This record gives sequence, C-alpha cells and structure tokens, in this order.
Amino acid sequence: MIWLNLKKLERLLIQNKITESISYQYLLVFLVMLTLASSFSETDDFSHYGWEVSWSY
Repeated sequence: MIWLNLKKLERLLIQNKITESISYQYLLVFLVMLTLASSFSETDDFSHYGWEVSWSY
C-alpha cells in the first residue's frame, strides 16, 4: 500500500495504473478506521484526559 508516498500514488492515478486490489485495500482500511472512530463514545467530561490542569475553579 502507498501510505506515505503520495507522489507515487498521484503518479499511478495519472497513469491509470491503480488496480482493483489496491482500491479494495484502501476501502478496507478506510472502513476499519471509520468503524474504530465510531466505536469511541463521545463524552463532555475530559477530566480523565489531563484537562483538569487547565480548569480554573
């Protein structure tokens, strides 16, 4: 997979050399990341992340 080499990815896109297997790999990784991101619960209480230092009571 071309993760950090965006110039190579850009060149392959221009030359139309992106195969279906490469596309499916990116789709799979995108869906896994989306699933992981949606599994984290949203909270308004950030005190357990070290934000209590910035609170001014």
